[in-house]
Amino acid sequence: MYWLDRLVVTNHRVVYVDWKYFTVRNEYGADLGDIQDIVTKEKGFLSHFKMFDYGEFRLETASNRSIIVFVNAPDPEGLRQFVYKLKPNS
Repeated sequence: MYWLDRLVVTNHRVVYVDWKYFTVRNEYGADLGDIQDIVTKEKGFLSHFKMFDYGEFRLETASNRSIIVFVNAPDPEGLRQFVYKLKPNS
């Protein structure tokens, strides 16, 4: 049920809510200070147009146990830049 999946970005954490069924969901979270790498993938010619700008958003933390993968994320490159702006400089 990917249309119910949400990526919540606060000033402290990034939380991904992955709905499996109407009653079952998985939540994955990462502190902004623990983020090591964010990778985005966009495929096809239509991804250059704002209306069709969807792709994969992959966030990895220092522990390598926390990997958030958001498939079919709207504007994945914009999400990456937004999270990097919020990330504290350490």
